[in-house]
Order: sequence, then C-alpha cells, then structure tokens
Amino acid sequence: MNPTRYWIDRSKVVHDVFEDGEVAVINLLTGRYYSLTGSAPALWPRLVDGATIGELAAFAEASFTPTATSVLRAVEAFVATLELEGLVDTNDAGASDAVAPTASEATGERVASDALPPFTEPLIERFDDLEELILLDPVHDVGDLGWPHAAAG
Repeated sequence: MNPTRYWIDRSKVVHDVFEDGEVAVINLLTGRYYSLTGSAPALWPRLVDGATIGELAAFAEASFTPTATSVLRAVEAFVATLELEGLVDTNDAGASDAVAPTASEATGERVASDALPPFTEPLIERFDDLEELILLDPVHDVGDLGWPHAAAG
C-alpha cells in the first residue's frame, strides 16, 4: 500500500463543512470549487491533517458497513482525483501545523455493523462557473498575515 502522506496546502486550498455534511473546497490557484459527497466528507478531515491511503481505507472500513464496493479502490480513486485537481499535495510544506491521524483514529474501533451507515464511494463534483470571479477576489493577494494585509509588491 502507498505510504505517501497526502496534505492540504492551506495556502492554495480552502474548505468548509456544511451542516448537512457536504464539504465545499476551493482551489485558489484555479478558481474551481468542488462539492464532496458520499463518504468523502468523512475522509476529508483526515486528508486535511495528513493521511495515507491505507489510513483512509482503514478508517472507512471501520466507519461504514461493508458493501460490494472495494473501499481501497474507491479511496485510491478519490485521492488520485483530488491530486489531479490540485487539492491535495504530497509535499507537507503547506501543512506544517498538520498532525497525522493516530493509529486508533486511522483504524478506529469497529462498531456493530448494524449501527454504521453503508459505505458509499467518495464523490467529487467540480464547478467551473465562478473561476474568473474567484480569481479576481483580492483575498488572494495577501501576505503571510492573511486578509486584509496585502502581499508585498
């Protein structure tokens, strides 16, 4: 299994979790935004903090009732798509304050399967309609202190 840790570079990617469990993610470099559904909202926080594909798959297997879908393949495809879209990085430079999940968080304690929701594939829906508007937002032109402090030059 791939031991590579995947991180969210917080200087390029912002996200928010809504009450209904949906996760919205914005790539500040491209202006594209994404909706994460299915099992993706459960997996996303572990990627924010740095996780391997194996840790994500183990967490999903402990958190959901098994289905015919291969959890490992679904997680691998999910991370590959996130990487292709520039939403995760294998370089931890942007994740200096991130903490990798502990072994117990990654594998979890197995709860009775009738109490767990069924596993659904992590889904990513991409939206391009606001690219220009997002890229025009002055919040991108900030220095290390963040908004409202403009970047030098």
